[in-house]
Amino acid sequence: MLVAYPGSDPSGAVVDDVVREAKISRATFYKHFTSLEEAVQELTAQLSQEFALMRASIYSDLTDPKFRAATGFQLFLSRAVIDPDWATFITHGHRLSRSNALTSDMRKDLEAGFVSGDFSIPDLDIAVDLIIGTKVEAMHQLRRVTAPRAYIETMTSMFLRSLSIPPADADATATMVAERLKKEGPELLSWWRPFD
Repeated sequence: MLVAYPGSDPSGAVVDDVVREAKISRATFYKHFTSLEEAVQELTAQLSQEFALMRASIYSDLTDPKFRAATGFQLFLSRAVIDPDWATFITHGHRLSRSNALTSDMRKDLEAGFVSGDFSIPDLDIAVDLIIGTKVEAMHQLRRVTAPRAYIETMTSMFLRSLSIPPADADATATMVAERLKKEGPELLSWWRPFD
């Protein structure tokens, strides 16, 4: 039922804010949800599912763990630039965690890269935590930088280097992924908008 989220700061939202934004009555809200937290959980699940489906559309032909990991990383940060309200919602609270649907594909990509020998990961859970923290901080910084695409490419290269990808390979991969997303994003991703 809930398809939009109110404002840019979900931490201060109350039921009245949600019903006003959604243009529904409190009775309608409580017909579907018992609390604001339940509504937020439902919205998080919807956004996770939507992101996973769209991510799959651009992942379908990728088998190399390095390209998959870099693509997922850049998709997340690109979405943050294109839709700052989405970024605010996703980075609030514990919506990004080891077990969240938004991070499950990332974990699979890391595992695949570890198994193939492409990535050096001493502890998978800690690697997931490190990447989540990096994404959250990068999403905050993207509101301030003047060249978001260059920032995303550099951050992606540094992310790949943290997995033991050689610097030149990490740089080339980050650039190739950025060019691919720039070219295919408008066709494959309903939320994609040109930036930078």
